Amino acid sequence: MFYDYDFLFTSICIIVLLLSYYFRRYHLPVDRNRDFLRLLIIEAVVMALDTISTYMDDYHARFSISALYIVNLMFFLTFITRAFFFYWYASSFFDERYKHRKFMIEILAMGWVFLISTLGLHHVFAITAKGYVSGPFYNVLYVYNAIYFISSLIFVTISEQMTQREKGTLVAYNLLLIGGSIVRYCFPWMPIMDFFCTLALIMIYLGIQNPDLVIDRKTGLFNGTGLYYYVNEQFAKGHKLNLVMVSIDRYLGMKTIYGPVKIHQCLKQIGDEMMGEYRRYVLAYKGGGQFFLATPESLDVHKFMHYIDGCFRHPFRISDDEDIYLSYCLTSFDSSVKLTDDVNVISLMHQVNYKAQKSGNGIVNQVTNEDVDQYRRIVEVEDAVNKAVNCNLIDVYYQPIYHIKSHKIIGAEALSRLYDEHLGFISPEEFIAAAERMGMIQKLGCQVLEKVCQLISSYDLEALGLHYINVNLSPLQCLDERFPEMFDLILDRYQVDPSWIHLEITESTAIDMNVLSHMMNEMVKRGVEFNLDDYGTGFSNITRISKYPFSTIKIDLTLTWSYFKGENQLLPHILSMLSEMGKKVTVEGVETKEMVEALSNMKADHLQGYYFSKPLPKEEFLSYLEISLQTVSVKMEKKHDARTQKQNATVYQKKTKRTTQGEVVLNNKEEYCLES
Repeated sequence: MFYDYDFLFTSICIIVLLLSYYFRRYHLPVDRNRDFLRLLIIEAVVMALDTISTYMDDYHARFSISALYIVNLMFFLTFITRAFFFYWYASSFFDERYKHRKFMIEILAMGWVFLISTLGLHHVFAITAKGYVSGPFYNVLYVYNAIYFISSLIFVTISEQMTQREKGTLVAYNLLLIGGSIVRYCFPWMPIMDFFCTLALIMIYLGIQNPDLVIDRKTGLFNGTGLYYYVNEQFAKGHKLNLVMVSIDRYLGMKTIYGPVKIHQCLKQIGDEMMGEYRRYVLAYKGGGQFFLATPESLDVHKFMHYIDGCFRHPFRISDDEDIYLSYCLTSFDSSVKLTDDVNVISLMHQVNYKAQKSGNGIVNQVTNEDVDQYRRIVEVEDAVNKAVNCNLIDVYYQPIYHIKSHKIIGAEALSRLYDEHLGFISPEEFIAAAERMGMIQKLGCQVLEKVCQLISSYDLEALGLHYINVNLSPLQCLDERFPEMFDLILDRYQVDPSWIHLEITESTAIDMNVLSHMMNEMVKRGVEFNLDDYGTGFSNITRISKYPFSTIKIDLTLTWSYFKGENQLLPHILSMLSEMGKKVTVEGVETKEMVEALSNMKADHLQGYYFSKPLPKEEFLSYLEISLQTVSVKMEKKHDARTQKQNATVYQKKTKRTTQGEVVLNNKEEYCLES
């Protein structure tokens, strides 16, 4: 029986093209790429042996029995080894791969022993005078294929450690290999299994292994995806790693000034420079003007810094008549820093670099163990915020606002609070910033607003003397055009009048002022009042205050404290100026009776601070309002009694005859001294 060679020739041509193209490209030195290269090589070997053994079996009379045994045995050994390598490649996507690989290697070893024993037992194949003959246990070869292909398919199906593209590719090629094994079993005279394996390799290459998927087009270096994969694999193996980040200073500003095309030319020049000098290391461009060099080998950071300094010391030539000068910031990480599995090194370096650029602490920075601790804290807070927001666990506390003229608590500020069972109470500065970074601030803000509306609708706050509640608004919420609609939905759900809600905004350079103005005008039409929070610490000026419909300006507590410490005398002048502009003023940070008395004589309208109360949970706040209302009533009654007694004493004096000096008249258990 003669075999059909057509599928073999086609497969051989494809594998040769893949191998030649693969070796010409820039590849990450990671296990996945090494495993794929092994697959290409083992497939080339299997096809070569398949071709040779098929030819020798067709013309067996020309060859010795020993040669036929050896060539066929080698083919069968590589045949089951190829199936193992396909499994090995698929398992590289799982963190637990090393737990299962040992068992799969043992199965492969048993298969080799089983095949080699056929030289004496002839249970897989035999060479007779008529040539090659299949043995009674020949189909065990297909069992081996099934073990590896089905195991890979099961792992891929249940795994959550890969992207959808990776999972789809792995499922597809394993199904293809299973189908190829079935076809080969049904048509044994057709060496078609190599063709199916070649199709599987093409599928892997296009879906996962294509180098273009991890190459940045602007620079020719690896992109962020490739860098993350390489770094994570090195740390997962417990390898030491030296990592250096070079970031272009004020990258977004430079991109705005010179335009994307010219800046991309600069990026290409930097990438070419680094590739020419440090190609043996892993070089990557993550985007945002950030270049990385990574290596498990020792690295002379000072030499690299000197090299980079030379690159940036001279202008980047864009054209014959145009040069661009750029500056840089360098951040290095070495193996002396202690890491744990929960630390993302690239994000850590980005955080250190951003902190250094913001503080202006120079162009060279070293990641320290303190930076690692700070990063770990950030990750833990983000996890706590994610859990709290998704489970609606953010608490709302209320701090009273005192009205000077009426001497009453007439309002409150709603303040977010977060308690985590592991971290304890987390400061608002930490978890609000984390929510903004994670894109969860809108959801958090809506939950706070909803809890405030629940309070207003569930209790007769007006009977307790309350007229409004301030709700803080993040700058990012101000940029969301959907906010007015979400605001209406929440208030309608609880039948709350918009006049009950005063929105507090901290003015920031991050806010698009045109968007802010439009949003504020939309909300004012609904009857909502706006407060400008933390005045005296941000970017607010008189022109902006007069331009936007802020009804109340809140003086930041740092300005209040600095005045009462005698550090400056700005506070009375600011209060007078805002009052003349027709703005109501709330002074924060009031902590003593002397501060209350002094501010009552200035042009302030409201006071807020620990002298009246710290922020309180809902139930404690309601109790506070009841006690406060009773206290005010008692004070009013005492004032009324004192006024009545004074009036009675005056009337009595008029009706009583003049007495001699020193005479005492008793009336209603009160003593009045009357002078003659």
